[in-house]
Amino acid sequence: MDPEPGDVGHFFSIKWEQASGEKLRFVPNPNVQISQAEAATIFSHLNFVKNSGALKNWVIVIEEGHRFKDDTNLRALLIEARKFVRKLLIVTTDWRIYQGITMVLKPAPFTEETARE
Repeated sequence: MDPEPGDVGHFFSIKWEQASGEKLRFVPNPNVQISQAEAATIFSHLNFVKNSGALKNWVIVIEEGHRFKDDTNLRALLIEARKFVRKLLIVTTDWRIYQGITMVLKPAPFTEETARE
């Protein structure tokens, strides 16, 4: 199920505990300020839902994580994710933002040799 790009309201109607094999993708607004407001709403809602145990089978991937470095709801979600979410991955251009609250995994540098593998 792919909600319309920017359809934040859709996340409030999801039955998280009943979803089985469902994939959701939220595409934020290209405007950084608007996307930050959308994300704050989503992270806040996920923090609320996580306490019910409904996210225990979910894998959540957050791309462009550097956009949300100051979002307190995201930080709270990251800190508690290991207890409430199957996996939470955050992809960012600056891993130092989340160092200390997440496990940092950095890919090997790109070389001609790694390109052939």
